[in-house]
Amino acid sequence: MQGMFHPTELMTLVVGNKVVDWNEMEKFMDYRSGYYSEHHTIRMFWKVFYDLPTEAKKKFLVFYTGCNRVPVTGFKNMHMVIQKMDGGPGCERLPVAHTCYNILDLPPYSSEAKLKEKLLQAINFTSGFGIV
Repeated sequence: MQGMFHPTELMTLVVGNKVVDWNEMEKFMDYRSGYYSEHHTIRMFWKVFYDLPTEAKKKFLVFYTGCNRVPVTGFKNMHMVIQKMDGGPGCERLPVAHTCYNILDLPPYSSEAKLKEKLLQAINFTSGFGIV
């Protein structure tokens, strides 16, 4: 193994990549329980997500996966899912992340403002399992 990797390459293999391609995350996202890529709630989610500053996006990644890095192979092998969570009218529930399975339970919020409020609450009051 000696001489096969530079230290930074080995570090990336072990702990993941700091550079995140957010478009790739959307591209490889799967949807369940009535959600699909053009569903109103999913379109609102991605609009809110892309409008977030980079630091908040990284907090979302920790909330969603438990880590602030992406595997060297990127998002394509992570099997990430957003599924509908019943919230009822005027939903006040927060999104729920199942970090071991890369599943996000997302209620069908009535507006972008409500979705952003609840998403920020969820991601700002979480901690992950980061290695480094």
